[in-house]
Amino acid sequence: MSPLTKRIITAALLIPLVVLAIFYLPLPFFAAIITVITLMAAWEMANLFWQKRLWLRIFFLCSIAVLSYGVEILPPLPVLILAGLWWLSVLYFLSCYKQGKYYFSNYPIQFSVGVLTFIPFLVGVLVLRFLFGPLYLLFVLTIIWAADIGAYFSGRFWGKHLLAEKISPKKTIEGVMGGMITALIVASIAGFVLHLNEPSFAIWLLLTIVVVLWSIVGDLFESMLKRVAGVKDSSHLLPGHGGIYDRIDSLTAAIPLFSLGLLVLGKF
Repeated sequence: MSPLTKRIITAALLIPLVVLAIFYLPLPFFAAIITVITLMAAWEMANLFWQKRLWLRIFFLCSIAVLSYGVEILPPLPVLILAGLWWLSVLYFLSCYKQGKYYFSNYPIQFSVGVLTFIPFLVGVLVLRFLFGPLYLLFVLTIIWAADIGAYFSGRFWGKHLLAEKISPKKTIEGVMGGMITALIVASIAGFVLHLNEPSFAIWLLLTIVVVLWSIVGDLFESMLKRVAGVKDSSHLLPGHGGIYDRIDSLTAAIPLFSLGLLVLGKF
């Protein structure tokens, strides 16, 4: 069975479960499941950082679990603003890596990276589900999925110019453009479903562009960590997709920024 076939089958099984969970799970159960998913991805990141240091991985996971437990009492806006600053700084770290510099080699920095990646992601998901409703959470997921699909096929058929060869040699500028166009088409459909007026519709599309661009940053960031660790996937849990972190790497950047945009803009 080809990797693409495995990828399609896994997605076909997971997507209906995700949609059902978003719309029909009681909020406490939904929060519990998304917390477990976050912890699984955090464990995979810990394996990238500390493959031979089990005690560090356990300590890191326990720390993320404790912080996750307190997420509901954290004010979401400062957490999401911090996430926005973090993902903006990631652009700098990616550019440094392309020049042969890597700044995530000591324990305190690695620990901070994990907290800044996963706690705002968890906060962002809960903000979307609890404050704005399941439709908005489904929309951001759909936009990112559409961008991934558009980027995959555009890059495969027309990709010539590499985006970040040292980090992810298969990503191309043509793929990014195809993914962006696909995401904007989906976002336009979503705008009609939400009955957005003309100014709000323009803001919605602009937010989509920002979110998709930073989803690529989240993807490239994990690719950089995997390249340093010398592995292809964060785990082999999901056939055709790799691990949980592989599946949500783009969302760890996209969801906090999308949630921040809705909070700051007052949902238009």
